[in-house]
Amino acid sequence: MQTLRARRFLAASCLVLANAAAGADVKVTITDAQTGHVHPAGAPVAVQVTLTDPGVPGARRVATWVGPRGEALNGPFELAPGTHALQSPGSEVGYYGLVFTSDHPQVAFPPQKAGHPSGEYGFAILEERAPERALDPTSMFGVVHGNPADPRIGCGLKTLTWNSTGAQWWAQEIAERRAAGLEELPLVNGDGWDSDDAQPIPEWRLDEIAQKFRAYVEAEPTVTAWELGVEENLGGHYAEPYYFANLAAKAARLRAVADSVQPGIRFVYQFEGFDHAELKQVLGSGALAEFQVLSIHPYRWKDFPEPEEWMGEHVRRVRSILKQYGRGDMDLWITEVGLPVRGTTDPKGFFGYPAKKKYVPGATREHQARHIVKVHAIAAERRIERVFTYNYQNRGNDVDYAEHHFGMRSYTGDKTVMGHPLPSYLAYATMVERLEGHETAGSSRPAPEAWASEL
Repeated sequence: MQTLRARRFLAASCLVLANAAAGADVKVTITDAQTGHVHPAGAPVAVQVTLTDPGVPGARRVATWVGPRGEALNGPFELAPGTHALQSPGSEVGYYGLVFTSDHPQVAFPPQKAGHPSGEYGFAILEERAPERALDPTSMFGVVHGNPADPRIGCGLKTLTWNSTGAQWWAQEIAERRAAGLEELPLVNGDGWDSDDAQPIPEWRLDEIAQKFRAYVEAEPTVTAWELGVEENLGGHYAEPYYFANLAAKAARLRAVADSVQPGIRFVYQFEGFDHAELKQVLGSGALAEFQVLSIHPYRWKDFPEPEEWMGEHVRRVRSILKQYGRGDMDLWITEVGLPVRGTTDPKGFFGYPAKKKYVPGATREHQARHIVKVHAIAAERRIERVFTYNYQNRGNDVDYAEHHFGMRSYTGDKTVMGHPLPSYLAYATMVERLEGHETAGSSRPAPEAWASEL
């Protein structure tokens, strides 16, 4: 069992993958004494960088410190193979990144391709904050797959499902998160929940679902909300003849369990995208009768325009549809929202979903940071209670696969180890620090190109 108390530890990040140009890879190892690569204000980022020799005669390796928009802060400066003590060019609060390049087309900085720069190794300089976080179950701010040891994330957390942890450990898992000032939003999905919707769900399957859910609710009855299912408006579920009837039956059975143990537990239904006709379909079916919360997942594929261009109208339409179908009582949350940052440093390289040959431009780091803050500002102004940013950390290291690059931190291969922060992490942490506990008083347009949210 992993403890959730914050630790100070020596973090080493090492990204190594095979590259087609055999013998020309440069392995980069960064040793940083600061947890999560977050350094205190007033002193520069100080790290040790070790580079291996690619075995290519005459190949130079250079490093450059860059800012949040990729602008050079100083350098480039040449680094020989071996270990070097490096410091950021500034000590002010902000983002500092390290990028490594070579003048030789065969040299690669894995997982990037030969002849192109390394991925960016980010660092944050932030004001110190208390390691203790006060538990606030009503907090607007949450993250998906967040690291509970990170004191700068919001109070909401999505890390647990009824399949990821057994009921015998459930109370301990919830208690550890609450001790860290975090409130879990657990998920019922996958094994035990999925049903064959080509036919009515049999009574014995409903009994199994109820029995499994009861074990968790009785273990910790004070968890106030559960998500049931994952984006089931996708994948053809609505076309199955018994999907809506089976969803209603499963939710009703779990409602009976919840009410027998702890009345008032809320059920959350996820709805991905912008197909308002589908939203009308599920509401019209009556299948959401036992759900108290509708969670929209507004992924604005594939170009991800600025949220002020579409989000307010989408929320207005959703609320109008809820009222149209007699469900104006449903609360509106966002339990996933984000966008992928372009992973490859090859400007001509493919990025998106290779297996489907689906191209996605991929956002810049600056766009991702801006998007996260704007979504929260508009959500607060539209009275959306909770917003969970997807994702805390990159989920993989394939540079051309968009699904691996939604994170506010880089991939580490170990979910307990914090990756290097992206500029979006600083934007998110600063937003939480400044806005937690405040309510919006409205919005205004002080100029045609400016949009302001008032607290």
